[in-house]
Amino acid sequence: MASAHYLEHYLDSLESLPVELQRNFTLMRDLDSRAQTLMCNIDKQADDYLSNVKGYAPDKKTEALSSIQRQFDKAKEYGDDKVQLAIQTYELSLPVELQRNFTLMRDLDSRAQTLMCNIDKQADDYLSNVKGYAPNKKTEALSSIQRQFDKAKEYGDDKVQLAIQTYELVDKHIRKLDSELARFEAEIQDKSISTARNIEGNSQKLGCKKTKGKDIKKKNLS
Repeated sequence: MASAHYLEHYLDSLESLPVELQRNFTLMRDLDSRAQTLMCNIDKQADDYLSNVKGYAPDKKTEALSSIQRQFDKAKEYGDDKVQLAIQTYELSLPVELQRNFTLMRDLDSRAQTLMCNIDKQADDYLSNVKGYAPNKKTEALSSIQRQFDKAKEYGDDKVQLAIQTYELVDKHIRKLDSELARFEAEIQDKSISTARNIEGNSQKLGCKKTKGKDIKKKNLS
C-alpha cells in the first residue's frame, strides 16, 4: 500500500541527523555534564562549610562562600549556553524534518494530480465512445477509472496523515523544548536556593549560640 511505503520512507528519513545537529546534541550533553559536576562540587563545599564554619577565620569564610558563588555563576552560565544551544537545535532540526514531510506531501499531491488528469481523460474517452463499446470493454474502462480513483484517494489519505504527523512533530518539539528548559532552570534554581538557605540558617544558628554564650559569660561575671 502507498501508506506503508510513505510511512517507511518517513521513518527512514529520521534515522540520521545532520552533522550540525549531532554536534549541538554533543555540546548540550557536555554542558549538562559540566553543570552536574559543578552542582556536586557545590553540595560538597557547602557541606564542608557548614561542618567547619565554626573554626573558619573571617577571610576563610569569605573565600569559601566566594568559591561556592563562583561555581553557581558558572553553572548558570552553562545553563544559559545549553538553553541557547537547545533553541538553535530546535531551529535547525525542525525545518529539516518539516522539509522532508513537505517534500513527501508534494510528491503525493503530484501523483494524485496525475491520476486525476488520467481519470478525466479516460472518462472523456469513455463518454465519447461508450456507444461502440462491447459490455466487457465498458466494464474494463469503468474498472480502470475506479482503480485510479481509489489510488488517488489513497494518496489523499497519506497526505492527510503526513499533515497530522507534521503538526504533531511541531507540537512535540515545542513541548519537549519547554519541558527541558523548565527542568534545567528549576534544578539550578532549587540547588541555589537550598544551599543559600542552609548557609544562612547555619549562620543564624551560630549567631544565636554566640549571643547566648556572651549572655552566660556576663551572668557569670556579674
